[in-house]
Amino acid sequence: RLNLADCTGITDDGLDAIVNFCGNELAELSLFGLICLSPEKLRLIFEEAREKKEKGLPHALSRLSSLSLGGLGSEKVGNEVIRNMAISCSNVLVQLNVNSSDVGDAGLVALTQFCGQSLRKFEASFCHKISNKGLGYFVDCVDSLEEVEIWGNMQINGEFLRHHCKESLKVV
Repeated sequence: RLNLADCTGITDDGLDAIVNFCGNELAELSLFGLICLSPEKLRLIFEEAREKKEKGLPHALSRLSSLSLGGLGSEKVGNEVIRNMAISCSNVLVQLNVNSSDVGDAGLVALTQFCGQSLRKFEASFCHKISNKGLGYFVDCVDSLEEVEIWGNMQINGEFLRHHCKESLKVV
């Protein structure tokens, strides 16, 4: 478990060193609020992990069951980062926080496709690019999902709640 939340001095090089040092032992990682990270570094970390996974090679994120990318800023976490991360962590990721990001419906489709068997908790508060339709598709297709946090998403309304909520799903 590695919680780097709000360690604002961690730079791109620092994150690189941490990811390389941890090898494939990393099970939980919180990058919440690391404002010094560049969008390019986040993109590269998950892109490289995806490429290694596709080649059948070990990578640092292969055992990652919990990831927090919340509070990094909308310009850093979008659909491309989520797709690469979802492929890298396919069927092992249990909990994901993308609060205040640019994740939209395409990111939800990728999560459904690659993490739909394992994901139990999804936090997407203040993610204004997620639609009723996209979130509905996500919760309908991800049977393992137990909790969704969607605070501050004014675009998600009663339509989602009426048509896509099930007893086994806690919506916050």
